[in-house]
Amino acid sequence: MAGDIALDRTFFCDPAPAGLHAVHAGETIVDVRPGGDDFGSVGAACNACVLAGALGAESFLVTVTGDDPEADRVGEIFAASGVRARQIRLPGVQTVTRLRFYVHDPAADRFDLRLRVDKDPDASASHARAEKEICTRDFLDWWEQQAHASNVILFSDTGKGFLSRRVMVALNERIARVAERRASDGMEPIRVVVDPKREWEKFEGLKVDLFKPNDVEAAGVVHLPRMDWSVGANLRTLAESIGQKWGNDFPNIVITLGERGAALVTVREGRGTVVRFPTPGAHKLAGGIAMHCGDMFAAALALSLCIDEDPASAIFFANYVASVQVGKPIGQKIVGPDLKDPRNLNRLRDDALQAELVGEIRAPSGIRPK
Repeated sequence: MAGDIALDRTFFCDPAPAGLHAVHAGETIVDVRPGGDDFGSVGAACNACVLAGALGAESFLVTVTGDDPEADRVGEIFAASGVRARQIRLPGVQTVTRLRFYVHDPAADRFDLRLRVDKDPDASASHARAEKEICTRDFLDWWEQQAHASNVILFSDTGKGFLSRRVMVALNERIARVAERRASDGMEPIRVVVDPKREWEKFEGLKVDLFKPNDVEAAGVVHLPRMDWSVGANLRTLAESIGQKWGNDFPNIVITLGERGAALVTVREGRGTVVRFPTPGAHKLAGGIAMHCGDMFAAALALSLCIDEDPASAIFFANYVASVQVGKPIGQKIVGPDLKDPRNLNRLRDDALQAELVGEIRAPSGIRPK
């Protein structure tokens, strides 16, 4: 796994009783409950390692952080949770940090997300600093060794300053070298999954077996509004726009559609298809917001490809994993027993899910300008 991580901190709060605190400018005050600060977990790319551990698979994470107290906490969490990671610390760069404040609603007896505070690095500065650390012979030799020992590589990009175009080209060159050596040795090929943000250009021309944007990102790169993707015509419009522009670079694109499941857009020799995969009935959202589901979906795709190269099988499993994550309590992530829980498995069986061929799409027959 290689990509951006975030230090996620969750605070469970109560509305402050009237008159308890000094109020200077009409501000709203909440009280963090005793024990209501989780002191952090590591999300984004690290969620792939969480899922791998839940399934008994081995994983290794490469990521960039700052060299600050948040980075210290990230390192502590890696050590405590057994995540094997190479944490590249960049002095003067802010570690990506998310602080979420959930406030108890006594009437509904639930916690609602009321405030999120983000601490982000300057991505351009972080990219430049990361390139100096990564685009070196020592690091790339180490990366090549790790790639040779891997069956699948997941690149998780949130645009926070790690995976620049230059870094991706350098890492891809070593993956290509490993792929040739593995082929000559009769080994299974390395499969590459990319979970992108909005800068798709950085992955052009690189080895990508599955490209996994969400619907907001996919619609955004082709300048379409978000629509009801359960309507076949809408989904075909999105798939055709994506296929026309990006099908040459990414012939297998999996677009997550939230509660609508996921769509597989496949382009081959000027022809394309779009297939929708419904998701099992999800649990009620914890805290009114789905957390970590996209990361877990991408991780499940990657792990599935280790044992089955069929994207359809991988998507069914990824939909199941994401639906289980939806129901996890605030701040928690999937553990092994969750995926084997009879209640979850029965829900999967009862739904009797079937893939739906939405239709054929026009696709490019040759290289087209972006």
